[in-house]
Amino acid sequence: MRGQVRPLFFIVSIFVVGIVVNGCGDSGDKGGGTAINLVRGEAIVADSVLAINVSHDRPDGITNTFYSDSERIFLWIYWINVSGPHRVKVNWYSPEEGLDDSPYDQQELTFSSDFQQVTWFYINPGSGGFVPGEWFVEIFLDDDIFERSHVFIVK
Repeated sequence: MRGQVRPLFFIVSIFVVGIVVNGCGDSGDKGGGTAINLVRGEAIVADSVLAINVSHDRPDGITNTFYSDSERIFLWIYWINVSGPHRVKVNWYSPEEGLDDSPYDQQELTFSSDFQQVTWFYINPGSGGFVPGEWFVEIFLDDDIFERSHVFIVK
C-alpha cells in the first residue's frame, strides 16, 4: 500500500505545480496584462460611462451616441479601493485631433476618499456645436497612469 501512495503523491504534486505555473485559464495567444494589487491601495475604475447628464452623482441617459447640438457630453467614473488623495485627468479628442495633437479639452480633478468615489466631467460644444464623427476620451490616474478610454459618436 505504501508503495502506491508515493507515485500518486508525485503525480498530484506535478499536477498542482503545473496549474500554479500555467494558471487555470486558456491563455493561448490572447495577450496578457498586469494584476492590480487591491491591498496596496491602488484606486481602480469600477465603472465609467458617457451620458447626457449627471444628476445627484448618477449618470442619466447613458449612451455612446450624441448629437452636434447636444448641450454637453458627460463622463461619469466610479472609483473603488481609494485610499487617500488621487488626481484624475481626462483628455477629450474630437475627430479633428490626431493622437499627436493637443486634446479638444483636458480636465483634472483631485479627490480623496476612504474607499469609493464618484467623479464626473463634461465638455461643452464649440460655437458651431460638436463636430460630427468619432470622438474618444481617455482617463488617467495620478502620474499619468492610463485607466481606460471610451469611443463615442457625434451625429
